[in-house]
Amino acid sequence: MTLDFPRLATLGLLLFPALAGAEVVISVGGITQNAIIERDVGTSTTSVRLAGPTRLDWQQFQINAGEKLQYLSDGGTSHASLNVLRGPLATINGSITADGPFYLISPGGIQIGSTGSISAPQVLLSALAADQPDSLLSGGPSTFRKQGLLPKSVSVDGQISTPAGGAIILMGPSASLGPNASLRAPEGRVQVIASDKTPVSGSTTTGFSLPAPAAGSGQITHSGTIAARQVHLLSDGFITNGGRLLSSGFQNQVRLDAPFVTHELRANDQSIIRTDRLLVQGTFRQQGPVLGPDDGANPSPIAGLRQTPRLSQPGFITTVTPGQTQLSHAPLQSTAPNVSPIPTPARNPALVAARRGPEAPKKAPPGTVKKASFFGQKPQG
Repeated sequence: MTLDFPRLATLGLLLFPALAGAEVVISVGGITQNAIIERDVGTSTTSVRLAGPTRLDWQQFQINAGEKLQYLSDGGTSHASLNVLRGPLATINGSITADGPFYLISPGGIQIGSTGSISAPQVLLSALAADQPDSLLSGGPSTFRKQGLLPKSVSVDGQISTPAGGAIILMGPSASLGPNASLRAPEGRVQVIASDKTPVSGSTTTGFSLPAPAAGSGQITHSGTIAARQVHLLSDGFITNGGRLLSSGFQNQVRLDAPFVTHELRANDQSIIRTDRLLVQGTFRQQGPVLGPDDGANPSPIAGLRQTPRLSQPGFITTVTPGQTQLSHAPLQSTAPNVSPIPTPARNPALVAARRGPEAPKKAPPGTVKKASFFGQKPQG
């Protein structure tokens, strides 16, 4: 269905005024389908009402701070929406909510500011083009690859969340998560994928992967918080983690897969990996702590006081097998120094005397009985 000019006039939240006459196509599987788009100026809310799984091709995708975009499925059946941007960078500084899966493909790049947020049962943001978009819309397999010569990135400094069991997938030639970024999929999966040369294949149901061995210049830089049952960072080049990777629940795991992986040490517990199982594929440079929530050595919450295991300290067990580094740790002994209750001068009187030099004999006050006189001895000299 091609929306005409009057309908497009309601899309001011998403379209620049200069492109108000641009064509917006809503279709799935080659069959046109109706979608009602409404704009509430009073609440700065744009609603997209879906009658089924729907693809929307946009010329511009821009949501300003304070503006809202919501996807509502008729009959409460949680229809998926595949949003494809043919234009430049997609920017999200407002909020997006959907009662069904929300997919956004923008080869020109995607940027979510600190005031931006997305909440949906499944979220896929890709700066890589999809080879089978209709299959993706129906939950089937699809392959993604870079389009064009200049690499575009997915940048997140806002919040993305799903209900229990949901999935969040970010992919592009590079991916950057800032210090305010928060990706949360309780009891679900979060995947951040950077692929510059290697195609990415899979589905939103089973997850996506890179072929092995992947060889490219993809870059993942993370300094925010990712929390899920499964946390996967995959790159055909580099992974630099300076944030929190937190996995919990049944068979939880954190997987870091790249030729070069760095886990940095940051102040104030800003960089932590907490999981029952850490899988690392590639050269692993660990500086920051890797914690197990039930290992006995770290019984307190993350923000509390605890001992920090390191690869170079006793109590940390490292088992290396081909293509995989499995890390675990045993309870550690206290590393706090033993401090004597005796004051410092009394612990080393010789050193104190050496510093002070010889002391002159003290005169006794009048009327004082000397020790020698008390025992009937006469003082010498």
